[in-house]
Amino acid sequence: MSYRQTLSANTLFHFTNTFENLESILINEFHPRYSLENFALVVPDIAGTKPRQRLEIALPMVSFCDIPLSQIKTHSDSYGHYALGLTKEWGIRRKICPVLYTYNHSELSNRLKTLFVKGMKGTQDLLLDNLKEWLRIIQFVKPYEGYLRKGGRYCRKKIRFYDEREWRFCPSTPVLAEQKNDSPPLIMKREDFLNPDTIQHANKMLQRHKLSFEPKDIKYIIVDKENEIEGMVDKLMMIKDKYKLSERKVLGTRIISIKHISEDF
Repeated sequence: MSYRQTLSANTLFHFTNTFENLESILINEFHPRYSLENFALVVPDIAGTKPRQRLEIALPMVSFCDIPLSQIKTHSDSYGHYALGLTKEWGIRRKICPVLYTYNHSELSNRLKTLFVKGMKGTQDLLLDNLKEWLRIIQFVKPYEGYLRKGGRYCRKKIRFYDEREWRFCPSTPVLAEQKNDSPPLIMKREDFLNPDTIQHANKMLQRHKLSFEPKDIKYIIVDKENEIEGMVDKLMMIKDKYKLSERKVLGTRIISIKHISEDF
């Protein structure tokens, strides 16, 4: 039997920075968090103003990528050396979507700007409905290239986001559109996102909209170093309420280190 080499993986990987974060996902599953994104290329510049390089809006999401194991070293250097890999079938069932990459003045960018202008016309109720629909689209749009935001600031070197092959889970607009005091906002302004108290409260409200998975959906548990594998096995064995013993034993065989991947894949 022959196998074709693919440019994408049949796995959706979510990367994180620490062992503790990975352990928390295994116990509590995925919780969306607000991410500050640049949407300048989908909103028209206002006449008489200087063209913007950034228009930052925070939207709730969980991000994944479908990069093959042999190519994840560069990605892990940017987003963390710990990851959970789940089947793409699980992702499709949960309505996780690959993002649309575009650039300024492309046909897609221009169309989205036109939709924004048209959506700003009409009654107040119609305007709100149009804005919600437009936001649902741009949640899944990302610049073809740009500057990575890391540690609260943008890196100097421009990168090609297109190479990340990102997929996103975004909570549905009807769930977030209630706009009650105890509901997470549909969007957050940059200044609210940068306020520690405001963003902490908003992310906490998102916890009720978690993205769940079963042990059978997990294909890989990735840690940074080989000597962390035993510790992760121990942590898995302690998750008794969520996983059966037989499931914990199987998951223990699916742990692999970034060091092993970089050397052997």
